[in-house]
Amino acid sequence: MQSNDLQVTPTISHTTLSTQRHDSAATSLVGYSTTTGAQEKIVSFVIPADRLLPEPHPKYLTDIFFVLFVVIIFFSVVGNSLVIAVSVKSRKLKTVTDIYILSLAISDLLIATLNMPFQLYFTVVNEWMTGGKTGEALCKFTNYIQGCTVISSIFTLLAIAIDRYVVICRASISQQRHRQKTAIIAVISVWIVSTLIVIPHLLYQKLQIRLKISTIDSLLFFDGIRYICVEEFPSYPVINAQRLYSLIQYIGCYMIPVVIMAFTYGRIGHRLWIHQPIGDILANPRNHGLIIKQKRRVIRMLMLLFLSFTLLWFPFFTFALYSEYVAIDKSYRVKLTALKLVGYSNCCVNPIIYTFLNKNFKQDLSKLFCRETNAPSNQRRPYDTGNQTGNTEKVTSLGKEWHRPCLRCEKCKKTLASGSHAEHEGKPYCHKPCYAAMFGPGGYGHGGTESHKY
Repeated sequence: MQSNDLQVTPTISHTTLSTQRHDSAATSLVGYSTTTGAQEKIVSFVIPADRLLPEPHPKYLTDIFFVLFVVIIFFSVVGNSLVIAVSVKSRKLKTVTDIYILSLAISDLLIATLNMPFQLYFTVVNEWMTGGKTGEALCKFTNYIQGCTVISSIFTLLAIAIDRYVVICRASISQQRHRQKTAIIAVISVWIVSTLIVIPHLLYQKLQIRLKISTIDSLLFFDGIRYICVEEFPSYPVINAQRLYSLIQYIGCYMIPVVIMAFTYGRIGHRLWIHQPIGDILANPRNHGLIIKQKRRVIRMLMLLFLSFTLLWFPFFTFALYSEYVAIDKSYRVKLTALKLVGYSNCCVNPIIYTFLNKNFKQDLSKLFCRETNAPSNQRRPYDTGNQTGNTEKVTSLGKEWHRPCLRCEKCKKTLASGSHAEHEGKPYCHKPCYAAMFGPGGYGHGGTESHKY
């Protein structure tokens, strides 16, 4: 016997829906289907909002976010790759600062290549790229990389600040001979601690199935299932584990390091710009001005690195913690994405700071793209040197041919003129102050290696 009751469509991906209520807690949806034009049966059900796919960004915001992501990723990858190349190839990690800057550049490059592209995809497509074990592994790994690299960056900046504070303000306990070894140990320790702190991301980051709802002719209908990457901590009756972890991470991995760095750079600035102990001046009266100038230049760069990281990541860290304690509204994802982009921009700002505030780094960067050659000019093609550097002028010095920008003092890196510079062990130096300070302890041209012109 046939029943007059309406047969409800069993496949939810084709069930037509209308929205009755939508808030942060739940969405009440009414589904209906008809077997004839005259009969209709209503089926009501409630779907929690946390089981629905998040609403996509407006089209214009998606386009803006896409452009910003691409620009930040491009300049972060190119800039930090050049920093790593200069640090390893040209500078050969000659100073303690080079070691720390290399660590920062690696952090920025990792987050630009292993985290930002996945965040870009989720922002534009509004779902995780794949499901299954592969999707969950990527979900855990990319968020783990973000946490690890950001924390390693702030701890590296903290190590730099402490190192400079000890050298400048506590010179009596500073051991110059072992500083590079100490810096390497500090960097390794920073990375180990960072990887341990963010282990919860590996444990509790997971894929979550969400229902996608689409709209056609003002009617809503299920459009299948999708995946998103979320963080789900275990629930306990007494404490909220996710809130506690976020609070500890915010205080221990951001606020405390920032306070310590602010104190150390404040003391360093007072020492270099306001109060210079008379003992420092008497210890090296001839070169004191040059030494102070060099220290100030390095400290300005390091202070700007600290301020850049602190100011660009502060909005994201604070908003993420704030969101743990308040109800999430519809604008949450837009705000979170925008603030995350502000933090990501720090990855492409750092190479700019190195280039414009570190004269030696800028010169080593240009040196990376030019080279000296021993080949006689009559064996080379016309303008061969210029074609490599964009500068057709070449000079001869020390028995070699140089691109003019490449003939520089090994110490201060200023450009030298052929025939009017000093030499030591086959390397060019300016006469004053570098050659005199480094190789003439008894006075320029006396008591040490003699100066020669080439």
